[in-house]
Amino acid sequence: MFRRKIAGILALVLIFSMVLTPVAMADQGIPTLVDGPQDAPDAKLSHRLIVELDSPPLAVAYRDRVGAAGVNGRLNVNAPDAQTYIAQLQAEQAAFVADMGSVLQDASVSTFINELGVAEQASYQIVFNGLAVDPGSADREEAKQKLSRMPGVKAVYYDRAYETQLYTSTTLIGATTVWAEAGGAANAGTGVKV
Repeated sequence: MFRRKIAGILALVLIFSMVLTPVAMADQGIPTLVDGPQDAPDAKLSHRLIVELDSPPLAVAYRDRVGAAGVNGRLNVNAPDAQTYIAQLQAEQAAFVADMGSVLQDASVSTFINELGVAEQASYQIVFNGLAVDPGSADREEAKQKLSRMPGVKAVYYDRAYETQLYTSTTLIGATTVWAEAGGAANAGTGVKV
């Protein structure tokens, strides 16, 4: 009889805990993202165009070939076969750039500043075969149409200018709550001895 009462009480406690847990959790707000993919259509259009060429990039061309695969099955971009294919893609891109001058007189391959502070052309061969193109003084829509009609061009895309939002995830992981409990960001590390 005593065991039956204890079992009944435990069953009631279990049921109440299952019912009350969602109620207790309901007061926590759901964090919202302000720079996620849903905001991409509002991103500012860049003046550049991204031109994708017909040949597949290295990662696609060599996904089933052993010559560029490493011991662990990953793509080895430094393998001789991979380097040969990258050189072939670069030659195709150079031919495209030479022909591009006849379609858009003052167009050029866009550049970026790398981590060493050196300007590099925005050309891609590993996971995407293409270039970022600055159409110069040409109308962007007109330039897109002209470039897409060139031989060897698979597609032309608009480039978008994005600004990084490095602190988006802090609300998702509840970091603001943790910081508040520790005295706020202003007191970070206070009293910690290493």
